[in-house]
Amino acid sequence: MSRIQLSISVSDFDAAVAFYSRLFGAAPDWLRLARLARVLSWLTLAWMGIEGGVAIGAAIAAGSVALLGFGLDSGIEVQRTAESFFRVAPPVRVRRGVSA
Repeated sequence: MSRIQLSISVSDFDAAVAFYSRLFGAAPDWLRLARLARVLSWLTLAWMGIEGGVAIGAAIAAGSVALLGFGLDSGIEVQRTAESFFRVAPPVRVRRGVSA
């Protein structure tokens, strides 16, 4: 599977998506799916943060090394989820004609 990634700064993001969709023959469904993936990543990040916090709190209260390991493992999962944002996010953020 080959992949082309373009890093562009445009004033009209919707027009650019339409242009490149026609150019490469790809439907703009990727944009909707990328937004859905971002929402799911945020939900996963929140869940893992709560899970890790509760596990570490319970480990301190119970003096359990196993619970502490579980809580630290949740911290690693939070890191991996945060890294997935960079895979899903476009390389250049464009919001209503303003590029950042």
